[in-house]
Amino acid sequence: MALGLALLLSIFFYSHPKSMFYMPFALTAVWLATATYHKVVRYGLLLFGVVLCVKLFQYFSALAECQDAPSIQKMLAANTLLPSMLFSSPIAFVSAAYNNLISFPGRMLAHLIFSANFQSGWLPPIADGVKSLPYINLAIYYSLYAFVIGTHILGIWVFLLHLVRRQACGPVVLALLLIGADVINAFFYNLQNFYAGLQFVPASIIVAALLMHSRHPAKLGNTPALFAYSLLMVLSVVSMTTLLILVTPAVVRNSSSAQSSLPGQPLSIPVLGVRDHLDSIRRLGESCGIPARSAENVVVDHMTYFAFLNDKKPIHVLYVSEYGYGGDLSNGRLLPFLKGLNSPGLITRCEWVPSQFRPVQKKGEMDYCCVNFGNI
Repeated sequence: MALGLALLLSIFFYSHPKSMFYMPFALTAVWLATATYHKVVRYGLLLFGVVLCVKLFQYFSALAECQDAPSIQKMLAANTLLPSMLFSSPIAFVSAAYNNLISFPGRMLAHLIFSANFQSGWLPPIADGVKSLPYINLAIYYSLYAFVIGTHILGIWVFLLHLVRRQACGPVVLALLLIGADVINAFFYNLQNFYAGLQFVPASIIVAALLMHSRHPAKLGNTPALFAYSLLMVLSVVSMTTLLILVTPAVVRNSSSAQSSLPGQPLSIPVLGVRDHLDSIRRLGESCGIPARSAENVVVDHMTYFAFLNDKKPIHVLYVSEYGYGGDLSNGRLLPFLKGLNSPGLITRCEWVPSQFRPVQKKGEMDYCCVNFGNI
């Protein structure tokens, strides 16, 4: 159990800087879960969690303070409300934070309804003309709005009620800490991306579950509870059926694509045609002289990576290409940077090859391209 908690903490604090907001919740959960453990194990797990959070903070602080990466700095400033603003421009900071909190539900829920195009192409586009879609979207939007906001308000109310009665218990405290982390998260982020729902909806479910396990959980009559449950089930069936009819056919077609880039899903790969793609990538890599074993820092994408699993420390092309996050490595800085890492070359889909390498790229089957840095 202790090893499982240590692994869970490692994964939790490795995933994203947002996890720092959830440190009080995570440490309190560990404290409650290890009540019967030996003190050495209990305090060791708590110390381990604190160390992980500190390392996470140090890593992302170094990223935020990187002065020779203006493009990254600009991106961070657009995505997050920087704490330094509190001292340099406190009124603007408070105004921006308030706007983030007020705008949060709409920013998150906009990604959880059906739309003509989905952010980052995580789903293929939906054809216009489905007359029932606006009504389905309306039901999804406001039911999730009521659930997410309702559980958070209810959690605060239940905590205050227990506090007044001096009956605060573990589940209620955990619910409050989780709510606080969600609020701080919404406070600091100017944007909410398509995966925000994967964070806040499960967090709301956990809050609801914790409240139901408090000493004096709120009890609904049989009729309202049955009605709410039935409504949720009907909405879920309608949503999943709509997804099956409108989205699944395009997903299936793209899954068997013979080209590296999928229509409407630029960041996805054809999972049903992987073998043919990997064979093509390996042939291209051999012709380009890119080692498939023991090399380090080969520049790949999320399909070509699987053809070079025996290499070490792969670099995703979108983190060094100007088509992704590599704007600070343009103007002739990219090649010296990669050669300094002893990278032998690049093999990715052609559309992501940095512009400075395109004159010397070698194109293979299925629209993959490679570049041997030793020949430049």
